[in-house]
Amino acid sequence: MNDAIKEAIKKKKLAFYDWKINGHPKESDSIYLKKKKLTTHILRKECRLEVAKQRMNEERQKLINARTSDRKMFYKIIKNQREKLIRFIDQIKNQRKII
Repeated sequence: MNDAIKEAIKKKKLAFYDWKINGHPKESDSIYLKKKKLTTHILRKECRLEVAKQRMNEERQKLINARTSDRKMFYKIIKNQREKLIRFIDQIKNQRKII
């Protein structure tokens, strides 16, 4: 758990406490409910970012280990990464033409 997640947890707890003290307002225009939902959103976002960073670090380490020990695995990982990138390419620009 990093500092950003710890800070988000503190803010979420404070927002929940304020919401609880003020009678659990359920109106959508309530300041306390909005703050509670926003802090929950921020906490979940930070958690997703942390998981993504860990996954990327694991993939990089796997790539480094495969490169030094197993060439076949190394090229398999590279191929998978290239396939992932191809799925997200919608347009290719070539000298002012969009293909």
